[in-house]
Amino acid sequence: MNNKKKALLLVVLLVVLIAVLGVSFAWYQVTLNGENSLNMVSGSLNITYATKGGSISVSDAEPQSDSDGLAQTGYTFEINNTSNVASSYTIYLDDQEITGSRMNDQYVKYVLTKDSTNTISTLNLVTRNTLENGLVSRTLVEDVIPANTKYTYTLKLWMSSEADNSQMNTKFKARIRVSNTQYTEN
Repeated sequence: MNNKKKALLLVVLLVVLIAVLGVSFAWYQVTLNGENSLNMVSGSLNITYATKGGSISVSDAEPQSDSDGLAQTGYTFEINNTSNVASSYTIYLDDQEITGSRMNDQYVKYVLTKDSTNTISTLNLVTRNTLENGLVSRTLVEDVIPANTKYTYTLKLWMSSEADNSQMNTKFKARIRVSNTQYTEN
């Protein structure tokens, strides 16, 4: 190889090396399903499910007022960002297999409390996607957690007081899933 080609190859390699070092980012993505007491760390984002039990379910339910629904214990989990960089995350509520009839989302009320701030809604008002298995996934929250911050969430579900007789003997069963993307400069 002549000297011009060697010099050109060396310059190209130097440019590529400088570009890689100057614009290097690490990317993490984790998806968690709530089961029993679970603690998961991805990069510097720690997600802990504090509530015991597998799936979240509403069955053999009777219509409840919002005050009765809010009086429930709920399902608690924490998202703790222990890094020096913010992280975006999404909280999903994914359907689980059931036997029998599924409760209509318009009659499933929920509150997702973030650090003591309540927002009551019905599941039919959130973004819905169909999973590979044909079940539904609902996007409850899309947010960013600042560096060195911890959020505590509690999810409560109940049958709306507006439910009619068509909802008798229906069931609702789902799991919480948290997905996050964290970018950190090297």
